[in-house]
Amino acid sequence: MRLTSILLKFRPEWHGKIPKFPGNISSGKSRYVPAVRRGDRMRLLWELSETEKIMHILSRPYITKEQESLYLQSVGKTKPDYYDDFLWQRTKKPIGHRYAYYHLISIDKGSNFEDED
Repeated sequence: MRLTSILLKFRPEWHGKIPKFPGNISSGKSRYVPAVRRGDRMRLLWELSETEKIMHILSRPYITKEQESLYLQSVGKTKPDYYDDFLWQRTKKPIGHRYAYYHLISIDKGSNFEDED
């Protein structure tokens, strides 16, 4: 009990000890609102600027095939560096599992062993 009360005095969202306010300090009319510091404002502005940069990039998500081919011609390449011939090969469907029964059906039933000589 004592360990819990000591650990609850220091929480990561509060700087220092939790102030003594009546009732729940996180909600209600007498809640404790920590002061907004200069670092908090700077962090918020930095996050907003990063979000704006990301939204600007995401507003144009791709380039067209024509733009890519023009760029490759200007660089003097036919395929981009990330192109891998192995990945674009057609894959063959693997042979499925078969029982001996299916192979025995395909054997000619009318032929005899002596006829094969």
